[in-house]
Amino acid sequence: MRKRKTSNTTNKMAKLKTAYGEFVADAQRRRLLERESLAFEATELVSRLMEEQDISKAQLAGLIGKSRAYVTQLLSGSRNMTLHTSADLAFALGHRIGLRSVPLHSVRDEHDCVMSYDVASNWLTGPAFVNTTSKKDVIHEANEDSFAHVA
Repeated sequence: MRKRKTSNTTNKMAKLKTAYGEFVADAQRRRLLERESLAFEATELVSRLMEEQDISKAQLAGLIGKSRAYVTQLLSGSRNMTLHTSADLAFALGHRIGLRSVPLHSVRDEHDCVMSYDVASNWLTGPAFVNTTSKKDVIHEANEDSFAHVA
């Protein structure tokens, strides 16, 4: 039997959805979100391949000639994963990474984004975006450093 969402939870989700819409309405913030979505997708892909093949970070590090700490940093987002690095990781896992593009105008809402709504809403409620000292939460301007709390 499914539990019914409370009114408070529904209101909170509606508020986050509105905040998400306001956030991505700004071109600069949308660009940053798309950049982070791509990085998130790349790390999730590598993590999924590792899990499917039961390969640890230490084993993957050995396959690419790097340290476990290096692989951990890549997968946590604290180290920039280049296209070359992504290709090396996929190759070590017996795969090839392919790219695709989707016109931005065809991405209607958070459900069409690569990154899940839950992850995006965590960003929106993170300290870089929300001023919790005021009576009403306010979304602040985002810059590249704003995403540091995600990792």
